[in-house]
Amino acid sequence: MRWIKEHKLVSFLCIAIILAVGFLIYSVSSGGSAADGAAGSVLGKLTSPFTTAAEKVSGGVSGIFSYKSLQKENEQLKKENQELQKKVTSLTLTASQLQQLDSLKSSLNYKGAGGTTDIVSGDVISMDGTNWMNIFTINRGTEKGVKKGSVVVSGEGLVGKVTSVGRGWAKVTSIVDATSKISFKVSGNLKILGILDNTSDGELTGFTLDSDATVSEGDTLITSGMGKYPAGIKIGIITKVTYNSNQQLQTVTVKPAVDFKALQKVSVLI
Repeated sequence: MRWIKEHKLVSFLCIAIILAVGFLIYSVSSGGSAADGAAGSVLGKLTSPFTTAAEKVSGGVSGIFSYKSLQKENEQLKKENQELQKKVTSLTLTASQLQQLDSLKSSLNYKGAGGTTDIVSGDVISMDGTNWMNIFTINRGTEKGVKKGSVVVSGEGLVGKVTSVGRGWAKVTSIVDATSKISFKVSGNLKILGILDNTSDGELTGFTLDSDATVSEGDTLITSGMGKYPAGIKIGIITKVTYNSNQQLQTVTVKPAVDFKALQKVSVLI
């Protein structure tokens, strides 16, 4: 008994083995029916730790393969996302260009006063000036009927005129160039005439021919039809009105209707 107390684990194992063998012997002698349940229960308890361990190992291996699969799917999704982002960027640019094309349709309204019946749309392909877009090149030329002196507009208003041209290209001098001179009328009062003959920081400056003419900030200026531009094309909005007492002139500062920094498409009146 003392030995059993000192070797409890060994004693327990011996007893368990003896009981298991006894169950087996009894089961065989009785045809297996009587002790199957008990023997199965005992064996199940004895093998349970090993079965659990095996299940954990199996689950771990399965998890590793699942992780690899998920990682591969994640990389594929990243690639697809990048492709979609490229397509979205491309579509955004296309939408921006289409918006400008749609706005160019309003340029057709200018043909009535000047008698222009044809219009050619083109893309701005390079900027030749150093200040804003004083001079730039478009991808339309003599093959489309563009010629020197042709008037260039956008959906917003007056852009400038063609100063040199060849096959597949034309250089345009914009109204914000220092050499530009524009005769204008006030949209709300066509009796008022004036001339824009200077530019500064992307704005136009000029004066009214009648120093007593009533003009205000916010008035819209359009081409008068005198000179190189047909009548009725929007030039811009008056942002400042001053009176020069020395010269007895009423001067105006005008913000162009066209955003030259964002200009991508234009129309040439031919």
